[in-house]
Amino acid sequence: MKKVRYALGAVGLAPAVGMLAAAPSAAAAGHAPARSAKTVSLQHLRRPDAPDTTCGSPSVTPAHRSTHGLRLQVGHSGSCIHHVQGEIATGHTGLEMRTQVYSYDGGARVFQNFVKGSINLLDSATTFVTNPNVYGSEVCIALVESTHHSKIVDDWGPNCRTSI
Repeated sequence: MKKVRYALGAVGLAPAVGMLAAAPSAAAAGHAPARSAKTVSLQHLRRPDAPDTTCGSPSVTPAHRSTHGLRLQVGHSGSCIHHVQGEIATGHTGLEMRTQVYSYDGGARVFQNFVKGSINLLDSATTFVTNPNVYGSEVCIALVESTHHSKIVDDWGPNCRTSI
């Protein structure tokens, strides 16, 4: 055993092996080791009204369309869809706006999401807003039940805007 200890000491490993043998295990210590990595959030630097732009320019052109009382507004720059807003003139809860963006009219779907609306207390209108920030040529919205996303409510959709 002395020969091994001397051999390890000569190499410089004896202190490391000795520390490993003398250190208590994590289970014996009774607690998990503390994390040494720190995380930093930069969320406070982001303006709430500024979208995470992945396409296009900061200049946004609105496009409007209304069908069966569901008003559609699309903010875009060229073929980049920055902002989609749907609105109905009455206050409703339990609805979500399904937004779908297609690469071209009748083409592949490149974006889909569901967002809840907010009721304006002044005029009782319900507004739904999403910021896809994807390239596309056709935007379609529909109002669906929050509990059943495949059921379009009261003929509120699909309302589509093509050739953006």
